[in-house]
Amino acid sequence: MSRQIHILALVGLVAAPISAQSLSSRAIDAAARQQAENAWLMAQRAMQRANSAAASVSTTPGPKGDTGAQGIPGVPGPQGLPGIPGAKGDKGDRGDAGATGSTGATGAQGLPGLPGGIGLTGAKGDKGDKGDKGDTGATGAQGLPGKDGATGPQGPIGLTGATGATGAQGPAGPSGLGTVLSTTSTRAIGTAFQPSATKPVLVSYSCRTQVTNPLLIGTSVATCTLLSDAAATPTTERARVEATSGVGLTVSIALTTSNTAPLTYMVPAGHYVRIVSSVSGTGAVALVSQVEQPLG
Repeated sequence: MSRQIHILALVGLVAAPISAQSLSSRAIDAAARQQAENAWLMAQRAMQRANSAAASVSTTPGPKGDTGAQGIPGVPGPQGLPGIPGAKGDKGDRGDAGATGSTGATGAQGLPGLPGGIGLTGAKGDKGDKGDKGDTGATGAQGLPGKDGATGPQGPIGLTGATGATGAQGPAGPSGLGTVLSTTSTRAIGTAFQPSATKPVLVSYSCRTQVTNPLLIGTSVATCTLLSDAAATPTTERARVEATSGVGLTVSIALTTSNTAPLTYMVPAGHYVRIVSSVSGTGAVALVSQVEQPLG
């Protein structure tokens, strides 16, 4: 009996690799099936040898052994192919019409629709008759002058022209100044005189103006003026010399101020000259030198 158990254990050891291999594999291939068949044949032969050995041993059954542990579940077989779809059934009869429902409430007014697109252009109409000729319009206002155009490029230098004929001799120029003669005159203040009836004369009269300031508040003024024009008694001022002295408060000392300056003027031919003087306050005017230079 112990020999039979030993043989069964040996069969279990042979079969164990087969079970472990089947657990690690998703599908049993041909090699696995062959290995399983070989293991089964070996188990059959071991059982036969065990039975033969048991026959020679006591036939008295021994005590019942413990229940063995549950074996590992086998690998699920592959899913079978889907079955063929059944034939489509006959169409059922149409049901009765339902009762008419009550009328729903009026919906709110929808938003105004978008403007429609522009329609296609209509066909071109027939050409109208030619109208009568209109009246001639009024002449329009003159347009503004256009802007000046850009300056064009400079043209090439032309050929040198022939020398022109000598022009006619021009008229004789005016006479020069000629000899200038300085003369000392004795002109008097207040008397008109004519330096020259035929020639222009450069005149220069040195005039001394003298003033004394007043002791009271005030001003003293002395003036010497040269008048000249074509009149016998000229009135047009040409030059002036003036002296002024004044005080802004009462003083006890009188100071005299003197000023000498020339009265110079170019007297045209035939014009007259008159030297005049005026004094305001305390003062005096006198001619100290005179020069007249006829020109030409």
